[in-house]
Amino acid sequence: GNLHYYYMLLVSWIADMPEECLLAAMSPKASPVTIATSKDFSDPFHHPSCTSLLTLVAIQTACTKQDPFDYKNFLKVTKHLCLKSVIKPCWKGWLLSDPSQFLTPKPLHHFHRMFWDHNTKWCIDINGSAELNFCFSLLQTPVGYCAFEDGTSQLKQVIGCDHCTVQHYIIGAIAGSVPWHFLVAVCSLLDFQYMAQAPEFTDNTLCSLGKWYQVDLK
Repeated sequence: GNLHYYYMLLVSWIADMPEECLLAAMSPKASPVTIATSKDFSDPFHHPSCTSLLTLVAIQTACTKQDPFDYKNFLKVTKHLCLKSVIKPCWKGWLLSDPSQFLTPKPLHHFHRMFWDHNTKWCIDINGSAELNFCFSLLQTPVGYCAFEDGTSQLKQVIGCDHCTVQHYIIGAIAGSVPWHFLVAVCSLLDFQYMAQAPEFTDNTLCSLGKWYQVDLK
């Protein structure tokens, strides 16, 4: 009879940032999905994708320059190329697999934690911690929702639920006390993060996602 070979496609791998760098065989100081390094992270444009071919070529270059079994010296070479010391990524030889395509953001880390680490700190820098804490203390929270009577700037051991709750309140807390273009920027980022968690995507949804990063702040 006839033989049929079936190959499982690697469509999506949900991971946080350290896991993504490990899977993509990239250094923590480089993007696992683009060619951008830590020096480029503040650039206002999207860098080209770091395809599997580019990564494999870089690994081959590192192996050519230094024997991988000479681990100490091999690390120096891979560091210069923004690579991990991995020479055989798990996706190598996997048909149609590419880290720049199958790596999927984990909402807890890429959305909620990113909001806490960056957006919240921007709001503190603009408003001042005392003013922002005062605004949070004035919010009327529904029964069953978390309240921040003492504000948020001094919170310790903050977990994902707290990140999400602050996201819900932040626009109401800063509205009227920050420049309007700053408010629009924060609101657009939140809209993108919420829409990116939709259970399914259509052409219209993808078009709307692209528009959130093209907001005219002039």
